[in-house]
Amino acid sequence: MKLLKNLRFVFLLLCLLSSFYFLGSSLFARNFGVVIIDVAKDGKCNFKSGDVITSVSGVEVKNIEDFKIGEKNIKSGEYVAMVVNGGPGGCIAARDSYLGLDVVELPSNKFKLGMNIGGGSEISIGLKNENLEKVIKIVDDRIKFLGLPETSASVSDSLIKIRTIEVEKIKSIIANGNFEGKVWREIKGENEIKIGNANYPFEVVDEKIKINNSIYGEGQSFLLEDIRFDLINVTNNSITIETVTFTNEDILNVLSSYGYVSYNSGIRAYEFNIPLEISNQSLERFGKILKGLKTSFIGNQPALDGYLVYYMDGKRINSLNIPIPYEWVGKEIKNMPVIGFEKSQQEALDEKIKIQAILESGKLPDLEIVGIKHFEGDIKGVIEWVTLLPLSAIIISILLLSFVRYKNIKLGLYASLLILAEAVCIVGIIAITQRVFAHGWILDVFSIIGLIVLMGSGIEFLIYSKDRKIMRFLKFFEIGLVVFSLLTLFTSWRGLGLAIIVGIFMRNLITKGLYSELEKTT
Repeated sequence: MKLLKNLRFVFLLLCLLSSFYFLGSSLFARNFGVVIIDVAKDGKCNFKSGDVITSVSGVEVKNIEDFKIGEKNIKSGEYVAMVVNGGPGGCIAARDSYLGLDVVELPSNKFKLGMNIGGGSEISIGLKNENLEKVIKIVDDRIKFLGLPETSASVSDSLIKIRTIEVEKIKSIIANGNFEGKVWREIKGENEIKIGNANYPFEVVDEKIKINNSIYGEGQSFLLEDIRFDLINVTNNSITIETVTFTNEDILNVLSSYGYVSYNSGIRAYEFNIPLEISNQSLERFGKILKGLKTSFIGNQPALDGYLVYYMDGKRINSLNIPIPYEWVGKEIKNMPVIGFEKSQQEALDEKIKIQAILESGKLPDLEIVGIKHFEGDIKGVIEWVTLLPLSAIIISILLLSFVRYKNIKLGLYASLLILAEAVCIVGIIAITQRVFAHGWILDVFSIIGLIVLMGSGIEFLIYSKDRKIMRFLKFFEIGLVVFSLLTLFTSWRGLGLAIIVGIFMRNLITKGLYSELEKTT
């Protein structure tokens, strides 16, 4: 048989090559630096979560240990030069040997293992005078909505302790989640703010405005008809304001099933959309604000002279033009979409899931990271033996069976090689899913058990064409195994089910047929 002309062999070879490539790049590739996950309130660093640090006080930072070395000799109030996001930066130390930053190692393409095998991190979260049960429920809900594998939260000594293998996602779990929808507008050449049919005159006095006998400066807020206005900018002939139209309390329901991510060719970016059902009061508020806006044109399309702006914890999500139909929002529109744009489809999907998780779970009080502890897996020292011993026993048993019962050692060798090829391909598929998806398949203990079960069933190669009666029994066994595996997909045993299903699919599509053809050559 000419193997390179055999489609099954070619597919298997491609699978093996892809697996070796992704496994090799996952095991040996590494990004250098640490990523900021939290900035202390007493810190004086003008950085944000997600910024990457690669140098502190002239010390090259490749990991957390290097970062601690860079921090070790700094003094409180001292300016510390740093390299942040590839460029020069720096901040003032909060205390001796402490910059006021919580960091973790930069996520890389490293192959992810289950917590029992590869270990993880435990983050201690402090909070004051809050209902712990309510807070822990919101944290649990966010972990569930975000789909974070191997992540759990518990309460101990008035602290929330989160154990995870993806510590860089901690900010999404403990973010306040303070959501605001605002209308941004510039009032130029007029000295009045319109709300519905009412007009509220103001005057500019020394870069401040006077309205309703009160004076406000940039960065301050005031109320008109119980609607909050944030004063952004004041000049001699114009003011810029943002009007709060709805917040978390106005969201009645997150319409998750109607959300989507799609490519927007107009701006060459990926758009995410999360529809929200909001209260009638906020719709009426929105309608009043929009009624006071003038009409302008964007290209040939009429739009209102303002922008709909969304904020999450003070960070702007997006700024959107307001089309004319929104002018009648109080009467005709029953929900509002949160819309944002990202460069890639995965980034858009990640941002959509993060915002959706926060909105669905609710707001959290101010939470502070008070400690990060890294730990090793419970079975790290024995997992190799636990895995290799049964796999070796399976291979030896197949070789002995082929020699004793069928008097043909070649059959055992073919079967053993194909079984090993299946295992390599499955582990390679795990590595590929980790690279392609935000929360790919984690190689945990159950996945390894699934691999062992699959390899143990490799005896069917030997009896595929030799013992038809036994083969019929194995067919029923295989069907039962698939049904069992499907049921595990919705449990913590998910890895076991995936390993068996993927393996059986590969066996019936490729390796069993290839074995049959190899058998004819012996």
